[in-house]
Parts: sequence; C-alpha cells; structure tokens
Amino acid sequence: MAIRAKGLRKSFVSRGAHVLALDGVDLDIGQGEFVALLGPSGSGKSTVLNLIAGIESPTEGQITFFNHNEEEVVPKLGYMTQQDSLLPWKTAIQNVALLSKVKGASSADAEDAAKWWLGKMGLKGFHSHYPSELSGGMRKRVALAQLLAHRPDVLLLDEPFGALDAQLKLVMQDELLKVWDADKKTVLFVTHDLSEALTLADRVIVFTGRPGRIKLAMRVPLSRPRDVFKDRFTPEFQACYQELWDALDPAHANTEPLLD
Repeated sequence: MAIRAKGLRKSFVSRGAHVLALDGVDLDIGQGEFVALLGPSGSGKSTVLNLIAGIESPTEGQITFFNHNEEEVVPKLGYMTQQDSLLPWKTAIQNVALLSKVKGASSADAEDAAKWWLGKMGLKGFHSHYPSELSGGMRKRVALAQLLAHRPDVLLLDEPFGALDAQLKLVMQDELLKVWDADKKTVLFVTHDLSEALTLADRVIVFTGRPGRIKLAMRVPLSRPRDVFKDRFTPEFQACYQELWDALDPAHANTEPLLD
C-alpha cells in the first residue's frame, strides 16, 4: 500500500455559503499502481489531489502514506497540473534542473540529470530553447521531465494533457506510459476523458457529482504494455468505456451543491 485515504470530507465557504466538495471518500492506492480519478466537474477529483499533496487539509478524515515494508512514511510527491510551471526566462534544461539545484545538487549533476530526462522525452537538441520557442507538446514534455527529474515517489497529475489536441494527447499518453512502465511509480491521474483513463490506468475511480463520493472502482482488464493508438478499438476497451459512461450519468452530476 502506498496511500490510504479514510473518511475524507472537505467543505469550504464560497460567497457566504458552505459547499461540501467531498463526502466520505475511502481510497487505497497500491505501490506502483496507476489510478485514474474520473467524474463530472466539481466532483472533488482535484480536491483529492490537493489533500494528498498537503495543499489543503481535510475537514474530516485522514491520509496515510506507506513504504514497501508497509511502514508509515512521508513520501516525495510530484504534482503536475494542466498549466505547466515552466519559467519563461529559463531554457528547457534550466527549468528541468532548477529543483535539483534548489535541493542542493551541483550545477553539473543537476544539468546532467536534466539532459538525460529531456533525452528520454525526445527533446535532445532543444536544451537551450525557451518555453516560448517550443510547441505545446514540447512544453508538456519539458514539464514532465521537470517533474520526473525530482524523482518523486508519487506522481499527482491533474489533467496534465487536457489542453492538448487529440493527436498530441495520444503522444503524451504514450510517453507517460513508457516512463511508468520503466519505473512503476505510484500515479494518481485526474481526467475527464474516459478513453484516457482506460488507456493509462490499472484502476479507474468514478466520482459522483458534488459532493464527491466514490460511485465505481473499476479494475481495467486490459493487458500491459498498452498501445495508446490501438487498444481503444478493441471490444474489451469498448465494454469498459460503456460501463464508465453508464456510471457517469449526467443526470446525477452536481445535485447537492450546498450544505444546510
């Protein structure tokens, strides 16, 4: 077990009203497991990531982390959102090496590691390019290299490919799966895209509309390694897609927005 969330409840105040975002969420994530969080807008998926990252505190409940020996630990977390955090005045290699330098690595070691990760992302030859000189897909690769160069134990990915066009999204999914296949990091991946969830994840957790509760936990029956370009056309994929679609009945989204 890598992460255990028990009885998570989160409320906040918006325009003078109390809003219940999450209600009674229990979630166990295994070591090296790739889990996708799926649900309508406002269902608390991103809130779950923020609670795990420690950006927000739960109103009720707790989150515990474990190592391979099932001992409680404080893991190194990496968080990637839809909007990249690249500094526009720094080159690709400077962006990727930045956190390592902040953590005390020498410039040479940090830049060597950055070169390696940029190469792994297919960006050899673009080390000296600034973000404004890169395409959207290249920027995403740099942002992913920046995240992985930190060598986190757990990856929290909040719709990181949501702003990309359909073709680039598939390419980035393929890149992410190659990295995950090699290192088997624990991953929580928030998405609105049913196909993306099925393509990437070992399990897909479906949330109800607000307040977010877990409606379905699906073990994805597709074998690995996955082919992001072809798997979606198989009968197994289509059957899983239909089950997720049925669970995401729009009539049940955002039916309970406020606390009494």
